Amino acid sequence: MTTPRSGANRIVSLFTLVGAMSLGCGCQRTRTSAQQESPAVPPIVGRVDQFWVGGLDGGVFVIFEPRSSSKMPLRGRILRADGSTWFVGEFVPEPPGIEVDIRDRTAFKGWDGERLLLTGGQALRAEPL
Repeated sequence: MTTPRSGANRIVSLFTLVGAMSLGCGCQRTRTSAQQESPAVPPIVGRVDQFWVGGLDGGVFVIFEPRSSSKMPLRGRILRADGSTWFVGEFVPEPPGIEVDIRDRTAFKGWDGERLLLTGGQALRAEPL
């Protein structure tokens, strides 16, 4: 035999039902920096050494020049999403003396117009040639 529910119990049940429905309906996952995606068409077709730094809402392509040793400074280019050149020159580590593995794409977090931002608050400052 069931007992009739009080008005307060009905309200709590209604909120529980609405809350459960909202968890499964219409919620979108947000992207983390590890889930970054590049634009559909890269600016330089066939260049495998370029990579995207940014998110779906914007970013840049980075191309580092090959180098014979791991010593700094790095040389490279920053390209806008449309393929036009934004910067050509050297990248100086901040703080000085840090080692940067340019093959580790997850270490690069963004471009602020003057620096390539890295994990851990580090950066590569752009110095024109």
